[in-house]
This record gives sequence, C-alpha cells and structure tokens, in this order.
Amino acid sequence: MRLSHVAAALGHRFWQDPRLRSRVSAAMATGRPADRRAGAMIRETKAWLRALWLDDDLCGFADRLANGMDGGEGPRTSTLLRVLPGHRRVLSAAENDQLFDWLDRVTPAPFRDGGPRHLAYMACALVHGPQWPSDPQYPRLAAAVASGAEPARLAADIRRIYLEADG
Repeated sequence: MRLSHVAAALGHRFWQDPRLRSRVSAAMATGRPADRRAGAMIRETKAWLRALWLDDDLCGFADRLANGMDGGEGPRTSTLLRVLPGHRRVLSAAENDQLFDWLDRVTPAPFRDGGPRHLAYMACALVHGPQWPSDPQYPRLAAAVASGAEPARLAADIRRIYLEADG
C-alpha cells in the first residue's frame, strides 16, 4: 500500500527516473530490513516533494507553463527552471543540464519540435516523471499534449486540466 502511494506521488515507473535513483536505492537497500523499506521510501518521497514544491503548487506550475507556451517558448533550461523553480533546490545546475539533455533525447519524435509542445512534454516529465504519458493517472494530459493543438489552445487545455485536478 505504501509503495502505491509513492508511485502515485512520483509517477509511473518512478524507480527509472534518474533524479530518484539514489533515493530509491537508499530506501530499498538490501541491508535495510524488508519491513522498513516502504517506510523509508515514503520518507524519501516526502523529502523530495517538499523540496520540489516548497512555496509552489500545480496551479502555479500550470500558469507558468501556459505562459511559456503562449509565448512560443521551447524547452530551454532557463524556461524549464522558470516553469518549475523548485527543481533548482533538488538538483544542481550541472545535474539539471544533464537531466534536461537526457529528457530531450528520450522525448518521442512527434513531441521534439523545439516549441511549446516540446516544452509541455518535458515540463510534465519533470512534474510527473519521465514515464508520465504511460501513467494511468494522466490520460487527459497525455491526450492534450499529443493532440497537436495550436500553442494557445494547448496551453488553455493544460491549464484547465490542472485547475480541475486541484479542485
């Protein structure tokens, strides 16, 4: 049950996310008693999310992402860090650069247009994990980004999805 909560919070196949490998390895280490591993993973998850989302929320993220998309921005490092400023707290500048390069390489070809849709794909990967399009929690978001809608429409759709999710 605890690991289900972790997966819901960190995303589909969270253990494959390069940002989380050291946290997962530490929590799930074979030297740790088996009955303590899930609790350790919960603590690692809470620490990660607190750092990432300190003084922020999904609505703020959605607004910054939509503004970047409306402005025609692509997935540059400066743009991604403006959209999700908490990422500066969890990774160093060099680690962020490596992560963004890796995310760019694993982004499927239809989304690698260098523009707003590319930005949306990569920003969602930072929030929901790199496997987010396959995550059963985000079918509407995946459909919106895959739709090929014009940037302003895509930005409005994404903003609406996050606002509805926030309640």
